[in-house]
Amino acid sequence: SGSSHHHHHKATSRKPDGLPSGAAPSSNTGAANNANKSASGTWDMKTIERKQVHEDAVTGCSLLLQRGPQNASLLVSVSLDSTLLVHTVSLGDKLSGGADTDEFNLRGLTGTLSRIPYLGSLHQQQQSTVQSKFNLHRTHTASDPLACLSMTSDGSGGELVFAGGHDDVVLAYGINSACAVASVYSHRDAVTGLDIIPRPAVATAEEEEKLVLWSDPTTTHIMVSGSWDATVKVWSIAVASGETVSINREPLAELFDADSTIVCLSATYIARTGIAIAAGCSDGSFVTWFCHDDGTKVVIHKEPPRRGGGPCATLQWASP
Repeated sequence: SGSSHHHHHKATSRKPDGLPSGAAPSSNTGAANNANKSASGTWDMKTIERKQVHEDAVTGCSLLLQRGPQNASLLVSVSLDSTLLVHTVSLGDKLSGGADTDEFNLRGLTGTLSRIPYLGSLHQQQQSTVQSKFNLHRTHTASDPLACLSMTSDGSGGELVFAGGHDDVVLAYGINSACAVASVYSHRDAVTGLDIIPRPAVATAEEEEKLVLWSDPTTTHIMVSGSWDATVKVWSIAVASGETVSINREPLAELFDADSTIVCLSATYIARTGIAIAAGCSDGSFVTWFCHDDGTKVVIHKEPPRRGGGPCATLQWASP
């Protein structure tokens, strides 16, 4: 997410082999393309480890670099097998300091892992004396399959996982607490997309007054959810230290413009403007909205379905 007024979106649909078709979003400016080329030349893509950690499709994963015990990195994943798993991941010495920990590489690695549809290998890995780089740290079993996740910090060293499932509920799980800390019955069908947006920093009281969506002073984050019920909802959340979470039971906004079940969602905050939301649907269509700071909601674009094209499996806002 970024604070630019011009955001590009790209929806990719999944091929039969489970890999996304199409490339990641990129800027159409020459300078940015040159920067991308020079950056891509430094990548050394290699498999760290293949390990089947779930019994069914992995529906979301997120990498938290150096946020775990002993400064380990954490890999959080949710699956249709109804489990939320947190693994500590040993990524080698390259991430322990120096130039390799610059922001571009950290964001790039996170983005790359989040686009892998399946973490597990279909073939059982041969037994080896080499110690696994994945070690189970936390496990939570939900009552129904989990379909999406989004992460945020409590600002005091705690990490929170928000996960949506086929029981129509969004749950908040505290990694340090090792338990669910909040939940909300959010939709009339499976929750398939989530994004969490932190409260924007404002310089003046005048700017603060314009933030109608954030008018409750206890609101620290806004959560955007999408569902098979073809709606997108915007929620007020209060996050405090100790992985404390309170979710307002009444949504701030409901968006009904999708014509088909929603299967993916992305939201981003644009400074002094509002929240841009995009939702991809099972018929291949997608819808983008803008929730202005003053509370007004508009549809920016509706992409029609493509006959026989499959679902819009994933989409993401990206800064140019």
